[in-house]
Amino acid sequence: MLTLLLSWVITAIVTTTVGRAAWAWLRSRGLPGTENPLPLEWLSLLGLCVLAPIVGGISLSWAISPNIQLIVIVSVLALMLAQRKEIATDFRQSCRAFLQPPNRYLFLTGLVILGVLGIRLLHQSTLVPANFDSGLYHFQTLKWLNEYPTVPGLGNLHGRLAFNSSWFPLLSLFRYDSPLGPVYGLGGFLYGLLLVALVRATTGARCGSREAWALPLLFFLLLWSFQIWLSSPAPDCVLPVLLIFAFLRYARKWELGHGHRFDTDTVVVGLVILLAVTIKLSALPALLLPLHSLWASRRAMVSRHWSVVVGLVFCMLTPWLVRGILLSGYLLYPVAALDWISVDWKIPLASVQKEQYMIMNIGQWTTHYTCLPPYQTVVEWVPHWWLTQSSFMRGVMLLAAGSVVPAVVRWRKLPSHELGSAAGWLTAWLGCFFWFWAAPDYRFGVGFLLVAGLWPWLGLAPTQPRSRTVAWLPVLLTLAWGLHALCDPLYQLRTQPQSFARRLLWPAPAPAVPTLLLKPSKGLVVRVPQVGIQCWNAPLPCATCPEIELEMRGATLAQGFRPPPTPTGRMCCLEAPD
Repeated sequence: MLTLLLSWVITAIVTTTVGRAAWAWLRSRGLPGTENPLPLEWLSLLGLCVLAPIVGGISLSWAISPNIQLIVIVSVLALMLAQRKEIATDFRQSCRAFLQPPNRYLFLTGLVILGVLGIRLLHQSTLVPANFDSGLYHFQTLKWLNEYPTVPGLGNLHGRLAFNSSWFPLLSLFRYDSPLGPVYGLGGFLYGLLLVALVRATTGARCGSREAWALPLLFFLLLWSFQIWLSSPAPDCVLPVLLIFAFLRYARKWELGHGHRFDTDTVVVGLVILLAVTIKLSALPALLLPLHSLWASRRAMVSRHWSVVVGLVFCMLTPWLVRGILLSGYLLYPVAALDWISVDWKIPLASVQKEQYMIMNIGQWTTHYTCLPPYQTVVEWVPHWWLTQSSFMRGVMLLAAGSVVPAVVRWRKLPSHELGSAAGWLTAWLGCFFWFWAAPDYRFGVGFLLVAGLWPWLGLAPTQPRSRTVAWLPVLLTLAWGLHALCDPLYQLRTQPQSFARRLLWPAPAPAVPTLLLKPSKGLVVRVPQVGIQCWNAPLPCATCPEIELEMRGATLAQGFRPPPTPTGRMCCLEAPD
């Protein structure tokens, strides 16, 4: 836990430094909104948005090795030197706020909430990684990033290795090594940013406001949704955090009366949404939010504003799209319809279609073979799918589905300051619709489901409560929940003291699996798990089931893979080589 906490501090320094540089650039462009300081959690998010395309671009030509990490650290130190006056000013203001808080009781309560929920977050982030997909391909994808530049045709070795998420290069950049293997703690760090925003909302200047009610509830629901998955490098866990940040800030933009101007909120919300989409395509409907912002502010935009928008979109998407083409030969894998590129490492179309069918069938919990085209009607698959959902998941889904009624009641007469919340709810509800028809696995749509389900009810909370009792109520409820959240780590400390003591310094490592060497083609030796289908952190190359006659494009693994001239569909049924 201690090393993970230290890595979070270093990550915060790096991302806030980069975010401060990006904020200064926006100020130089004359955008409204830069006259106000950006909270630290948002500076960190902005830094991640800037780093994602940079690291993605680096991974095209170089492995994200310790040398790359060192270059990034030196660059950040140079930025800090250039920002020394701003950093000194922020430090003095933070010390003044710490020593002379406006409300000492609220301040101390905020520190307690930050401490107890931070301990719970550290506890969950240091458990043994338990996400199934992490064992199947997340750890292997990260291992390829750590040791090789982007490998052309890597998806031919295993279809999941072609999944192109901008989250993986970021995880690789901020990893650190332990005696038992690499540690990827960036997912827990993002939840730490949400926790900082929670404490700021519940005990800061807007104590008792809508954010003070929304953020603790959303934080609790996310922790309950993912539980032990926070220790896994899974993109599913971080996607709803980004969506929640973006939707809350957009609602606040309209509450302040800035909805029709092109300002920093428009840019920052758009960057966070673009980062979410490049992390996971299931966030695609969230693009409606920045599009709505651009439409609302179109009359206030001039040519330099449009150039900023086009430039940022180009910079965010280009490295991500190029990396996807290198991995699979497709613009957006596994969308088989976008079969526009012809390269020798291209994954066969039949394999891409099977991967697409598998995602849809697993999401729908269909009873037929997952690689077949979905053929069951809604009436056939929905009853079985519904039975597979837990009571908690059903409750969230019903809340989102039934949110139409309170939304109509709340926004039947739509004032302008409520337009941001209404647009956010509609975007999230359409996102739920997209999720239901594309691949209704709960983890893919939890961000949209929570926003759609809760947004209409936030109208019951005051924007600025006049009663001290109302203002303190979310603080006390959050504190009570935080103290209750200590039960799990205290229980493990009492019942498994040795395991807990080991995790005090280093997070629990990923499971180790025995592998068998197979030779699918001449010159290529691949490791295959002896038990199950997960490679976890096994040495490269490791795949569940490599195709026979899979070809290497050159003498080394870095040159990539290409499919057999005549794919047979036969998999890993050879003897181990001598």
